Amino acid sequence: MENDRADAAAIYALFASVLVTVPDEDVRNRMAKLLEAAGHVASGAVDDDADVEQSFYDRLVVAVSPRYLPAIESCMLDAREGEDGRLEPGHLDGPRMTEVLACYRAYGFDHRALRGFPPLVNGLRPDHLSVELAFMAHVRRLEAMGGEKGRAAGRFADEFLRRHLASWVPALCVFARQHGERDVYVRLIEAARSWIELDASAAA
Repeated sequence: MENDRADAAAIYALFASVLVTVPDEDVRNRMAKLLEAAGHVASGAVDDDADVEQSFYDRLVVAVSPRYLPAIESCMLDAREGEDGRLEPGHLDGPRMTEVLACYRAYGFDHRALRGFPPLVNGLRPDHLSVELAFMAHVRRLEAMGGEKGRAAGRFADEFLRRHLASWVPALCVFARQHGERDVYVRLIEAARSWIELDASAAA
């Protein structure tokens, strides 16, 4: 069980890292491994995609880009269908952001310590996808340590997964598919959703 939880922690950490780091060769290799594990034909697509770095900026960094993905829980939980039938993100701030901050404090997680592309990580909101994934890596690592504290961390992680990531990442996938081509970042978010669903089913 401890090894399973340690493996789960590593997968969450890997997803978090590739979503906040400029995609150099090492990051692209990590992307390919995640996509292949999720059943995507990935390695060639990532290696050969000359626009993957531009996609990183457009999808995750430049908020005014028409291709930008608001990978933020508060935005997606409050999303509404527009007149054109496409999802429109909601407000940035909401009670869920306050709730995730309380979860972070309870388990000694500093969301400001996430490493990556400074203009991105320095401005990440607490309920951003990459931060919530990094938090799940943190609590799964605590769970892997075993003992009563580890079991408590595991129960907390299962509840956080149910109340947060599993409740809004599917909407983000819909939004992503509606806004531009299904590039590597859209596929990564879909792969993250698959992993979240798998981990949630194991916790049920």
